[in-house]
This record gives sequence, C-alpha cells and structure tokens, in this order.
Amino acid sequence: MPEEKQVQKTQPKGMTLKEYTEKLPKTVLEEIEDRKRQGLVIPPNYAVGNALASAIMILQQTLDKNKQPVLLTCTPESVRQALVEMITHGLSPSKQQCYFIAYGNKLTLFESYFGIQQRAKATDPNIKNIFAEVVYEKDKFKYVLEQGHKKIVLHEQEPENVDINAIKGAYATIVYKDGPEVSEYMSWPQIKKSWERSTSMSSKDVDPHINQPDLMAKRTVLRRLCRTVVNTSDDSQLLLGNVCGYDDEEEEEKVLIQETMEAERTIDITPEPETKEEPEQVIPEQKIQEQKQKDKPKASQKQANFFDDDELPEILR
Repeated sequence: MPEEKQVQKTQPKGMTLKEYTEKLPKTVLEEIEDRKRQGLVIPPNYAVGNALASAIMILQQTLDKNKQPVLLTCTPESVRQALVEMITHGLSPSKQQCYFIAYGNKLTLFESYFGIQQRAKATDPNIKNIFAEVVYEKDKFKYVLEQGHKKIVLHEQEPENVDINAIKGAYATIVYKDGPEVSEYMSWPQIKKSWERSTSMSSKDVDPHINQPDLMAKRTVLRRLCRTVVNTSDDSQLLLGNVCGYDDEEEEEKVLIQETMEAERTIDITPEPETKEEPEQVIPEQKIQEQKQKDKPKASQKQANFFDDDELPEILR
C-alpha cells in the first residue's frame, strides 16, 4: 500500500492529511475553552462535540472551485477559525444551518437560511415562528405599511408559478408569541444587487447564489430582517454575536473578496538575470565637437518650422 500523500504547503509541514484531520478537533476545542475563560457562552442545548465531528466529516468531502479538497488547499488558520465560528454561533452543518466555502486559500463559514432562523429564535425567546418565502411573477402578492413596518396581507401562489427564472422578490416574517408580526420585502433587483460582488468572484460550480437562487433569496431577505432583531437583543453579543457579521451582505462580500485577492496574489521572486557592467567609454573631445555640429542643423530646422523664412529669429539665421 503506497504511503499516504503528504498535504500541500498550506498545511503543517511533515503532517499527513489523516494526522492533520485527527489533530484539528483538539486545536479547535482548545481555542473554545480559552474563549470560555474570557466570557464566551455557548448556546444552550448545543452539542459541541457532535457538531465538530460532523463538520470535519463534511470538510473531508468539500472541494474548492478547482475540485481540490479544501483541507488540502485552505490554510490551517482559516479552517480553524471557520470551525470556531461555527461553534460560537451554535450552528450545525448536519442540519444544513451552515456550510463551508473556499475563497482563494481561505475557508469561510457560510451561514444558511436555516442557520439564521435558528440563531434568531435562540436570541429572542419571544419569537414564535420565523420564515421566508419567494414571490414569483404570477403570484398575487400585497403588503401594507403599519407604523413603519411591512405587513404581508396577501400571497397566493399556484404550484405552476414556481420558477427560479421568474423570481419577483422575497419576504421574511417574524411572528411573536404575544401576537405582532414584522416583515421585510426585497425586490428581485435589490436581491441581485446584494449578490453582485459574490457572483462575480465565485465559480458557478460552488456559488449558491447561482445554483439555488430561491434559497439564497430567502437567506438575503431573512438576514436583513434578523439583523435588527438579533443585534438589538440584550443577549445578542453574549450568546451569538452579530447575526450578520457585517452591516449587510454587500459588506460581507467586500471582506471575502479582499481575502480572496490577498490569498491569490502571487509575488514574483525570480531573481533578475545578472548583467555585466560595461566599462565606461572615454569619448575623445574631437568626436564630441563633431557630434554637436551634426546635431545643430537638426535643432535649427526643428525650430524653424514655427516661423516663416523672413521671421526667423536672429539667433537661427
């Protein structure tokens, strides 16, 4: 049986992929324990060990845009940070609450539509239900404004209306236990605008905005709605941190793109070819004077082009 292939240069030197994978959980858990000592609170009823084991199994099968395993091409630091972020947010990859995407040689945790729902409910116990829906072109849809908030009053949809090539918009709604509802709606142009940076930088094979536009539309509008709910909660920073990470999806993509550019930037370290210095040549004074005489008529002619013959300045005649 051939010896196991050594991991690439992004991984610790001299360590096989198997050894690297076996050591990864311990490294992540050590950082989690260190953060706990600094005040981090893990979401209740969250099985850290199960989520971490599930994430590593998924990562072993996850490929980047070049069809290479992310555990081989992404830096250990980015892999560790993505797993730590997953745990601090209380997300489960086995429940499709998050997944991992490689940007350049950096692994990034991508929170899904289901993950946003889970975090919002965990942050605000008063939330009874939270959901998002896609509005298609042939749907009957209407909302009204009440005290600055949108309220969906009509959404009728026939099964044949569902067509990812005919999305009109999407909305998200939070239903509270004490009765009120709060909704957010985004038109399809607004949604696509928030995706522009991401879709321009990602491969079509791995970009969920292209492959699953309906789910991503739900995610985008849900993020916008939950940003206010989670970030204004008294326990939001203690329990889960910022649900969005950044002010909006466009800001998030700016950071991801910057990381990608830094990761993919190459530096040319090829040494310049050595050149032999030519000895300085001493030009005889006679040749210098002869060259001046040759150049003088040319300069005079160039200047004369600006004047008529009878207008030549005295110095050029």
